[in-house]
Amino acid sequence: MKNYLLSMVFICALTGGINFLSSGSCYEKHLRYLSMLLTLLALLAPLPNLLSSFEQAKPPEELVVEPELVSRYGTLLKEQTEKRLNEEITGRIKDQCGLNNTEFSVSCHLILDEKTSSFSIGEISLTLRTAKAVAHRESIRALIAPISKNCIFKEDL
Repeated sequence: MKNYLLSMVFICALTGGINFLSSGSCYEKHLRYLSMLLTLLALLAPLPNLLSSFEQAKPPEELVVEPELVSRYGTLLKEQTEKRLNEEITGRIKDQCGLNNTEFSVSCHLILDEKTSSFSIGEISLTLRTAKAVAHRESIRALIAPISKNCIFKEDL
């Protein structure tokens, strides 16, 4: 880039000098065309390099991803999603049923489909630890029904 700018400064100075020295001569018109041609060539000089850099910047046809890497990140994503889903369900049960964390626990199990990289809810297990929590079983089931039909209740009184 530095060389290009220096060459532009040099050509501008050269064409300015040629135009200044040729003023009033019979070759003034021809020298102006020559200086315009030199300036145009200097401006267009980086164009071939620019076009070749665009051709080199094309993305690869196939993106190769190692299956081990996909599996490792898929497992990490699954664990984080299960944790977040457990927290969300726990929060909703606490808000709508008036239970606290010591009265119940939630455990969600997601199934990872590695071909489509998507999750589905396998099952949601709820452990009810108090009689108050057992009394709210149906309201909890109604709360979880839109998320998963496969809900398992365990009682640990």
